[in-house]
Amino acid sequence: MKKRAREFLARKKERQPLGVLSAGCVFKNPEGSSAGKLIDEAGCKGLKAGSVEVSSVHANYFISRGEATCRDFISLMETVKEKVREYCGTELEPEIRILGEEKRT
Repeated sequence: MKKRAREFLARKKERQPLGVLSAGCVFKNPEGSSAGKLIDEAGCKGLKAGSVEVSSVHANYFISRGEATCRDFISLMETVKEKVREYCGTELEPEIRILGEEKRT
């Protein structure tokens, strides 16, 4: 059992950005495809908004590189969605839920 657990964790480390701050998978997988694959193919790995970056390990993970804000995260989500839409016509849907609202003046 311990050997299987170590093997599973090793595979996970190869495919996901463990050890850094992230919100997990950002977008749902569209029917018949992988959101991470589409994001990667659209050239988004390494793309940044403020202190949030598309992971170079798994493109469906956005990682914090310091003082990341919600605004940075949402901005990057919008940019990635647009790039994927332009690349292949697929409309990505968020996997995560964003709570709260902008402060109104």
